[in-house]
Amino acid sequence: MSETELKARIEALKRSTKASRLRQLMPTIEAKLAEGVRAAEIVETLRKGGWN
Repeated sequence: MSETELKARIEALKRSTKASRLRQLMPTIEAKLAEGVRAAEIVETLRKGGWN
């Protein structure tokens, strides 16, 4: 397997940990907190979305 193929395969890997998926959401979560949305509302939304 060439280095180019190997790089493409690695880049194609999906985030699999809950922490990595949450890091993707953090800018949005932080913006909502700055707007005055309660953390409890965000947590509840995450739970409803399967983030137990």
